[in-house]
Amino acid sequence: MSEEKRDVEEAAEVSAKAELEGQAERKPKRARKKREALAEELEKLRAELEEKKAELEEKHDRLIRLAADFDNYKKRVAKERAELLEMANRELILKFLPVLDNLERAMDHRESSDFDSFYKGIEMILSQFRNILRDEGVEPIEAVGRPFDPELHEAVMQVDEGDCDSGTVVGEFEKGYTLKGKVIRHSKVSVRK
Repeated sequence: MSEEKRDVEEAAEVSAKAELEGQAERKPKRARKKREALAEELEKLRAELEEKKAELEEKHDRLIRLAADFDNYKKRVAKERAELLEMANRELILKFLPVLDNLERAMDHRESSDFDSFYKGIEMILSQFRNILRDEGVEPIEAVGRPFDPELHEAVMQVDEGDCDSGTVVGEFEKGYTLKGKVIRHSKVSVRK
């Protein structure tokens, strides 16, 4: 049995050697397959990276163009606004030129002996001037006889005269005006103590 045992041991040893050699052969195949899989994965990642770089570059270019377009838009709007204001001023000036013409005509006739017609001419010019202002949204602030309102009036002095309640405007030194509902000049007034 010892020979048999030896044969079995030898067979086992040969079998083990063969298995080890098979494993040794399979390990490089597995390692090669693993390397190939990793190389494939690396190639995919490089391709994705290149794609993302191209996408980022495209978005960056688009952002730069958008910023330039916005800057051009701001410049164009500022220019259009300036032109619009210039035209608005031009229109307002054109409305006042007839008033100026009438004032000059009145001044040419101030030496005439007919003071009443001169006075009536000045009243007409004043009316024309007020109409232009009203058409532009300028309205006078009513002050005398009204309660003092710091939003509309500027108290220049306080007085004890008059038969009205305390805090009532009794005199006006300079008329105040609103432009489209907003105060552009406060009325300078005297107020009852």
